[in-house]
Amino acid sequence: MPILTRDALLPTIKITQPGLWILFACFLFSSFRGIAYNVVSDSLISYTGKQLDEAREKRNTDLQGALRITTDLLKNQSVQKHDSLYNYVKYTHSLYLLLLNENIRSKEMIMEILPYYKQTSQRRWTILLVRLGSLNIRLGNYEEAQDYLNRALPLTQTLDLPISYGMIYLYLSDMHQLKSDYGNAYKMADSALQVFQTIGRDDWISTAQTSLAYICILVKNFEDAAVFLDRIFREAEDIENKNFLVRPLLYSGIMHFEQGNIPQARKQLEEGLEKTNSMGNYPDLTLIYQYISKICIMEKEYEKASNYINQALSYSNLSMNKKDLFDSKIILINLELITNPEKNNLAEAKEIYDWALENEDYVLLKESSEYLSEYHVRHKDYQNALKYKEVYANASEKKSEKERLDEILILREKNKFEHEAHERELNEKKLELQLVANQKIKNYMIISLCILLAMTGLLLYYFNQKRKANMSLHVTNQELHKAERTLAFKNAELQKYIESNIQLEQFAHVASHDLRAPLITINSFAKLLDETASGKLDENEKTFIHYIRANGEQMYELVNDLLEYSKINSQKINISQVDVQQLVENIISMLQNQADENNVSLKISTPLPVIYADEIKLKRVFQNLISNAIKFSDPTKDSFVEISGEEDMDNWTFSVKDNGIGIKTPKIDIFQPYVQLNRKSEYKGTGLGLSFCQKIIQQHDGKINYNSQFGQGSTFYFTISRQLTPDNR
Repeated sequence: MPILTRDALLPTIKITQPGLWILFACFLFSSFRGIAYNVVSDSLISYTGKQLDEAREKRNTDLQGALRITTDLLKNQSVQKHDSLYNYVKYTHSLYLLLLNENIRSKEMIMEILPYYKQTSQRRWTILLVRLGSLNIRLGNYEEAQDYLNRALPLTQTLDLPISYGMIYLYLSDMHQLKSDYGNAYKMADSALQVFQTIGRDDWISTAQTSLAYICILVKNFEDAAVFLDRIFREAEDIENKNFLVRPLLYSGIMHFEQGNIPQARKQLEEGLEKTNSMGNYPDLTLIYQYISKICIMEKEYEKASNYINQALSYSNLSMNKKDLFDSKIILINLELITNPEKNNLAEAKEIYDWALENEDYVLLKESSEYLSEYHVRHKDYQNALKYKEVYANASEKKSEKERLDEILILREKNKFEHEAHERELNEKKLELQLVANQKIKNYMIISLCILLAMTGLLLYYFNQKRKANMSLHVTNQELHKAERTLAFKNAELQKYIESNIQLEQFAHVASHDLRAPLITINSFAKLLDETASGKLDENEKTFIHYIRANGEQMYELVNDLLEYSKINSQKINISQVDVQQLVENIISMLQNQADENNVSLKISTPLPVIYADEIKLKRVFQNLISNAIKFSDPTKDSFVEISGEEDMDNWTFSVKDNGIGIKTPKIDIFQPYVQLNRKSEYKGTGLGLSFCQKIIQQHDGKINYNSQFGQGSTFYFTISRQLTPDNR
C-alpha cells in the first residue's frame, strides 16, 4: 500500500516567474482600487455635507437659494449612485418644498423615501410622518393627516423628539382652525405651548403663543389675543431666529384690521409681507394678500386691490388649499362688483356656495348666498332671491351660534388652566407650610438631643424644655390644620366663582343669540321686501317698512351693546405702555369723515403723554367721547372738539371739550345705562356708551365727570391712575 504524504493530498500547481508578476500586479490593482473608492466616497460625502450646510444657512434668508442647492445635488450622478446620500438630500429637499408651499411635490418626494427610512432610521421616518400630517392638512385631507399624526405622536415621545411632539399639537390645532373648530384648536395649541415651555425653547414657545393669538382673533377675543402678542414682542430679544417674529407681526396687523385701526393694520401687514418675501414663499402669503386687498378696497385703491387678490389666488392655487382659494375668489367677486358691476360671476359664486354648504363654512356661505340673492334681485328672479336670502339668514344664525359655542369652549379651557395653576399654587403653599413644620420638628429634636448630652445633670431643665417644644409643635400643627381649612375654603370659593362666571357668560351669549337670530331674519326680509315691492307700495306702506327696518337695526345695535356691557366686568384689563398722542391721532383719522359731514373741526390742544393703561379699552373711551361731541354739535355755529391732557402727583387727567348743544338737564346721571336726553329720531344711540366709559375708567382706578351749559357746550374729563403698571394688574 502506498504511503500518502501531505504533498500527495494537494494538487500540483506550477507557477512560472511571469505568472508571479501577474498575480502581484492584480493584488496591487485591487488594493489601489479599494483605496481610490474610499477616497472618492469620503470626498463625495464631504462635498455634499458642505453643500447642505450652505443650504441650511440660506434657509432663513433665501429659501429659493437653498432649494436650488438641493436641486443641483439631486441631479449629481455621483450622489444618485450613493444610496444613503441621495435619500438624505431628498429628505432635506422635501422640507424646503414644504416651506415653499409646494405641497404636492413635497408629498410625492416624501412618499418616495418613506420606505427607505422606515428600514434605516426610525427617527427620520417619524419626522416624515409629521411632515405628511402637515401637508395633508394644507391639502384638505384631514382624515389622512389625522392618521399620520396619530401614528407619529407616541413615537416622538419614545424617540425623545420633543419639538416634533409639540409640532404635532400645532398641526392638529391648524386642522381644527381650517375646520372652524376653534375650541379644539385652542386646546391643541395650548398643549403645544405646555410642551415647548417644558423644554425651554423660546422660539417654539412664541410659535404656540402666535397660534393661540390667531385663534382668539378668529373668535373676536381681541383682549386675550393682545396679551399673547404683547408677551411675544416683550420676549423677542430671547429669540435668536427673528423669522419666528414675522407671524406675530402679521397677526397683529390682522387684529388691528378687525378692530378698525386700518392705518396700523396696513403698516404691519406690509412690513410683514416684505419680511416674508425676503424669506421666500410661505403659507401665510395668501392670507396677507387677502387682507391687504381688503384694505385697498376700503381705501378705493382698486388697481392695487386687484393685483394683491390675484397674488392671493396664485398662491392658493399653488398650495391646493380649497378654503384659501374660495376666500380669495369671494374677495375678487366683491371687488369686481364695484369695478365691473356688469360682469357675471354667477358660476364662481355658485361654486363657492356649493363648497361652503358641503363643508359647513358659514362665513363663505353667508357671503356667497348674499351675492347670489342680490344677483337674482337684479335679474328680477325673486323666487331664487328669496331662497338665497333665507340661506343667508340661516348662515348668519349658524355663524353666530358657532362663534358662541367656540367662545364658551375657549373660556372653559382658559378657566380650566387658570384653575389648575391656582391649585398648584395652593399646593405649593401647603407643602411650604409642611416643610416649615417638619423643619421645626427637626430643630426641636436637635435642641433636645444637645440638651440631653450637654446637661445630663439638669434633668428638670431638660423636661421643661421638652414640654415647651411639644407645646410649640402642637401650636404649629394647629396653624397647619387652620391653613389647610382656609385653603380648602378658598379653593371651593374659587370653583364657585369660575362656575358662576361661566354660567353668566353662557347666559349672556345665549340671550344675545336668541335675540340676534330673529332680528337678522326680520332685517333681511324687510330689506328684501323694500327692494322687491317698493314700486307697488304707497307712501304710508313705504313708511311702515322704513320704521320696521330702522327699529330692527336699532334693536340689533342695542342687543350687541348689551352683550358687550354684560361682559366688561368679567374682562381683565391688559396694562401696557400707551402713546396717547398716537392713539388719539388714529381715532381722529377714523372719525374725520363723520366730523367733516357735521362741519366739526377736531384738534389736540396740548401734547398728550405716554402712560400705562389698557390700550384697547382706553381707545373705546376716547372714541365714544369724541363721537358724542361730533354727534351733538350745533349746526348753527363753527363747531370744534378739543382734546387735552395734564398730570398731577396721582393721576393723568384727560378732557374732551366741545361747543355743541350742551346738556339741558344736568341733574340726571347720564352715566347710568339707557339714559338718553334727546329723541331717538334726532340722535341715534343705545344709551350705553357713557356707561361703558365709566366702567372702563373705574377699572383704571379713575373717575369720569363733565361740565356743561345748555347751548354753550360740554367738557367731559376723566382720570387714569399713575400707579398702574403691567405688574400690578
